[in-house]
Amino acid sequence: RNRGNIYTAQEGKGQDSGGLKIMKLGIIGLPQAGKSTIFAALTGARGEMGDRGSGTDVRIATITVFDERVDFLTGIYQPKKTIYAKIE
Repeated sequence: RNRGNIYTAQEGKGQDSGGLKIMKLGIIGLPQAGKSTIFAALTGARGEMGDRGSGTDVRIATITVFDERVDFLTGIYQPKKTIYAKIE
């Protein structure tokens, strides 16, 4: 969804629908340092980049961090539900 210079892949308010906290982080750095490239690589973001010269370009995405250790524990304990970490 495009709101001017704010791009959102999936919106969140610090908690997912299950009431669990979501880790939030930001990518900062010098101009032309590859911040958008890292963001796209981590989130799988595609599409137009917008005005590359604006210093107000904000992109937000929520990704799920799959972890084989969680899968291993799920195999042992057989829970009803498995929840992976999320980063916004």
